[in-house]
Amino acid sequence: MRRLLFRRLLAAPLVLLAVSTLTFFLMRAVPGGPFDVEKPLPPAIKANIEAKYRLNDPFWLQYASYIGGVLRGDLGPSYKYVNRSVTDIVRATLPVSAALGALALVVSLIMGLIFGTLAGAFSGTWVDRTSLFLATLGIALPGFLLGAVVILVFAHNLRIFPPALWEGARHMILPAVTLGIGPAAYLARLIRSGILETMHQDFIRTAKAKGLHPAKVMLFHVLGNALTPVISVLGPLTAAFVTGSFVVEYLFSIPGMGKYFVDSVANRDYPLIMGVTLVYGVILYAANIVVDILYAWADPRVGRE
Repeated sequence: MRRLLFRRLLAAPLVLLAVSTLTFFLMRAVPGGPFDVEKPLPPAIKANIEAKYRLNDPFWLQYASYIGGVLRGDLGPSYKYVNRSVTDIVRATLPVSAALGALALVVSLIMGLIFGTLAGAFSGTWVDRTSLFLATLGIALPGFLLGAVVILVFAHNLRIFPPALWEGARHMILPAVTLGIGPAAYLARLIRSGILETMHQDFIRTAKAKGLHPAKVMLFHVLGNALTPVISVLGPLTAAFVTGSFVVEYLFSIPGMGKYFVDSVANRDYPLIMGVTLVYGVILYAANIVVDILYAWADPRVGRE
């Protein structure tokens, strides 16, 4: 496991450098610029602004300056939010996005475990078919549509939860459920498949032959083995939480990094786009390292590879 962790940490700087470089060149390759508005600025004013942000420097010098800033922990100034650096914006919004992602992960694990276990334990019955239908529906519905539906039903019609903002526990429920339903549906199908595969193993037949109660067999023998594949998908699911948070934060007016990322794309705020992308890259890479460690702990054969 130590060698596995060492290899992952050794590759981290190269991966983050690749993410930073790719994001930088993609931003510069897109037609237009951050100060190309509907009403063109006077040439003198535009030249002064570009000189202030060093946009008139040679291309290679802009790249060297950006990478140098990243190595120093300086992500540069925001073009849209005057007198605020990207580092300040990330520092203020990262806790909000992290809280939303953690709540959505809890929601997806709980819902996926409940529906997946019911579908696997009652395979072929109406419980199984209903669970599969709900799981398929959760995967098929896009986040913006699902969010609009839950706001309409639970905020406007039933008036149970507030429709937007991030000002307390009640404000967190609808965004967390909206973000967690899609991954929960995927986990439910995965857990169901794992349960059905494990139910035909020899040690399960042995446990049943000993006269153990079916609930004990399911809880202590089947689920422990059926949940192993879930660990391997937590890394890709983190990507789903990250990309889904863009829509959810914007839809529910949550002051997280996702909302700022959407705004930065619309405003061509290059430093903010590149800074948020880099932070998300760090989060995804760290999540995959944690998943590798957990999987190596659950299956020692992985750690010995």
